Amino acid sequence: MNKEFQVAIRAITIAAIILQVLFVGLAIVWPMIAPEQNTFWNSLLVGLNLFLLWLVVTSTLRSINRIVPGVNGGLLLMSGLGIGVLSLMLQYGIFYMLKMTKNTDLVQAPKQDELFFFMGICFVVSFLAMIKLKVKSNFWGNVLEVLFIGALAFFFFNYWVK
Repeated sequence: MNKEFQVAIRAITIAAIILQVLFVGLAIVWPMIAPEQNTFWNSLLVGLNLFLLWLVVTSTLRSINRIVPGVNGGLLLMSGLGIGVLSLMLQYGIFYMLKMTKNTDLVQAPKQDELFFFMGICFVVSFLAMIKLKVKSNFWGNVLEVLFIGALAFFFFNYWVK
């Protein structure tokens, strides 16, 4: 197997484990921080989860780029998606084990919409990180980021919000 793929597979695995430790830790600690569950606290939790996702995915892609200089941009994108998919599968595994040991209904069957949403967010984060890593000019990197975010906003408002 190619060195690039070996590094990517190891980084994806480590990043997914770290991401799930952070997500599960936050889920355990959150009721102590926010005893009342209202819209503000739920929105803050979603924001923290998105920040952690962004932090782990971008740092993993930077690490892959540093370990293997000149790595293909497609491999970086696939690595970001791999982190999202493996992380979600680990989350379902953790909750399934909790369900089996505690006989609770913490977990339901994985929903296809959740997987696609999580993969979409990982794709956006990966694409933005890839632009930062691969485009040498700050000006053109910023232009590409604005165009990408603008295209996402256009797609979102024209096809999802109706």
